[in-house]
Amino acid sequence: MDGVTVTRLKSIPVRKYGYFITPSLPIKILAAGSDLIYASGFGYWPVLAAILSGKLMRKRIILQPNFGVSDAPFHKAYMRHLGPILRKTDAMVFYSEYERRLMESEGPVTDRNIVAYPGVDETFFDDRPTRGVLEKFGLGGKKVVLSVGRMDEGKQLDVLVRCAPLVVEKVPDAAFLLTGPDFGERQRLENMAESSGIGEKVVFAGTLSDEDLNSLYREANILAHPSGFELFGMVIAEAFASGLPVVAAEAGSIPELVEHDRTGMLVKSGSHEEMADALIRMMTDEKLRGPIIAKAREKALNKYQWEASVDSIEKLCVEVAR
Repeated sequence: MDGVTVTRLKSIPVRKYGYFITPSLPIKILAAGSDLIYASGFGYWPVLAAILSGKLMRKRIILQPNFGVSDAPFHKAYMRHLGPILRKTDAMVFYSEYERRLMESEGPVTDRNIVAYPGVDETFFDDRPTRGVLEKFGLGGKKVVLSVGRMDEGKQLDVLVRCAPLVVEKVPDAAFLLTGPDFGERQRLENMAESSGIGEKVVFAGTLSDEDLNSLYREANILAHPSGFELFGMVIAEAFASGLPVVAAEAGSIPELVEHDRTGMLVKSGSHEEMADALIRMMTDEKLRGPIIAKAREKALNKYQWEASVDSIEKLCVEVAR
């Protein structure tokens, strides 16, 4: 990309907390001599290194925190001791209104802040032919409930496994396809599926290519997203664009995307009974599906576009840099 320099640095994993530390990052930031520093990233160290370096050089700083809420002692200590430093930036950018409220709940935020929703890649709006991915997993002709995302405890995928027998009882040709990298939950989920007696109805696909995943959004029947926490929910926006109806937990930022019975269906977080009821209804009620698909796709077209997000962030950068 013209005008952009990408520097890749070696990091040290801190496995206990699931983060990485890059010791050389502050040195690289100081050497760059930038007029404006945009601090963003998953994890604590990149943001802290960027802000401290910016303060040292007396440069203007924009923070995109991307922080969640955690009861972990490390998170609490970080926010207690370093939170005031993070908040003394020139501006902030949030992924959602929910993230802004979340940051405000831990202390004041700078007056200059915006919400810039991530955009959906244009390929998800395409009506190109599918790749027959469901057939590869023996699910051709099934009403498939798709799950997309890493398999960790916070995603609450056990809700899907526990609701599967209830769904299959009412919709015998239903099946579940769980995709995404394993973050320590896959074996437990596979054991749950086997013990429920419908292991053949719950398929674990692992990490798929972008092309196969894009096709699955158009081949599946429903996207189920039981996650107990999201700062945005990219997979939901991608499903909207692809014409795949969504059933999701009422948690985190999800209600900003999923308006119940309008752009999808919301269920109580952690309730496999409510998830099952909503999935059955979405599978069997065509009068419900059609309008939901249309309204959700319209929302993705109007609200989740990279061009609009980039424009708003660029405008903020220009204002801060003056």
